[in-house]
Amino acid sequence: MSTPEQVETTEADSPGELASAAPAQPIESSRSHAWRVLRHRNFQLFVFGQSISLIGTWMTRVATGWLVYCLTGSALLLGTVSFCGRFRRFCCSWIQRARDFDAVWQLCFQ
Repeated sequence: MSTPEQVETTEADSPGELASAAPAQPIESSRSHAWRVLRHRNFQLFVFGQSISLIGTWMTRVATGWLVYCLTGSALLLGTVSFCGRFRRFCCSWIQRARDFDAVWQLCFQ
């Protein structure tokens, strides 16, 4: 297996070909590319709103579990409440995946 340096030197037939090749473009780091979207005001507002919403969801889940455990002292009820809080989303995700699959199936094969 050859290293990138070996590939670059073996691709040119003569030294003149290497000199005539266009200079390599500097590659932007993936970090700067990923954060570039935050230059837009609407996307900044969207990210801020989603962050606040997610933190609120986490606080609600922790507070609900804490309240159930403090009132009952039962790990079984704590697990039941946690399961019920996530079961609805789990079921809805499977239904949505089935609908998406049916739509793709109809588009492709009918």
